[in-house]
Amino acid sequence: MSMEYYGFYCRPGLAGLYMSFTVAMGIIGMILPFQPFFDRPESKGIRIVFFVSMAGSALIPQAHMAYLYGLRETFHFYSD
Repeated sequence: MSMEYYGFYCRPGLAGLYMSFTVAMGIIGMILPFQPFFDRPESKGIRIVFFVSMAGSALIPQAHMAYLYGLRETFHFYSD
């Protein structure tokens, strides 16, 4: 969450969008794995999509930040 907040500080619309997506994925991630249907073999596709979406909730904002500010500035942001 702090990466979205500080990384998109000058773009509050994007910060809100990415933080909302991260919160939604966190809430879904606390509920979905404990549902009985989630462990069934026929739900394999749902599990794959869910866990790829969890990874995307971290990677997509980083890629977007690199696109907006450049790789050098993005690496500098993460290293400080």
